[in-house]
Amino acid sequence: MIAIARSARLRFAAAGVLVGWLLCCMPGVSLESASAAPQAQSFDFPEMPLKDALARFDALTRMSVFYPSSLVEGRRSHAVSGIYSPREALDVLLEGTGVMAEATAQNAFVLAPLGMTDVRDATTHNSARVADDYHARLQGKVLQALCAMPSLSPGEYRLAMTVQVGENARVGRVRLLDTTGDARRDGAILRRLQGLDVGIAPADTSHPFVLLLVPAECRATSSACAPSPCPATTER
Repeated sequence: MIAIARSARLRFAAAGVLVGWLLCCMPGVSLESASAAPQAQSFDFPEMPLKDALARFDALTRMSVFYPSSLVEGRRSHAVSGIYSPREALDVLLEGTGVMAEATAQNAFVLAPLGMTDVRDATTHNSARVADDYHARLQGKVLQALCAMPSLSPGEYRLAMTVQVGENARVGRVRLLDTTGDARRDGAILRRLQGLDVGIAPADTSHPFVLLLVPAECRATSSACAPSPCPATTER
């Protein structure tokens, strides 16, 4: 079970490679230019069960927070009182819980157990660039596969998923971290992506990638609304 807020923007972001629970690389590839940074706001959360605190955080900030229910069971939040940005408030809320938050997009976070850190060496910069390129490739292949079936085309639903690619450059495992709101569509997405040929295998096939699809809106301040990520296609 994953808890999420219900924001109203469309952004398809490759969030990075998961090492265990922790996202070690955060490239931020997007089909839409990033919106302005979230504004600071007033928080007044007493200590409470962590699951309840996250639900209140979701409702107040309209930020997406993804986590397995098992990660928050039995944990209590830290009290939050004062003026904070959503990110700052979430960090305070998680103090002492043994849980940390990693941003996966402008308005989304994934929770992970505290203490799983990314070990980097002198090749980090080049490795990160290569990883970014692969994230973009995988993102494009997944989006192309979904766009090829109008019933699965992104735009009206939100979804987070983990996608693991094997040495044969095909998707070996797909796991939905939440639901699109339609069980049949969820199943169809899994079937569509399972075995998908990405063309190139990642450098490390042992860890999945996190991909995030979030519904979009056109902004009045924009010179033009972002075009649909899916060109006109026929079901096949």
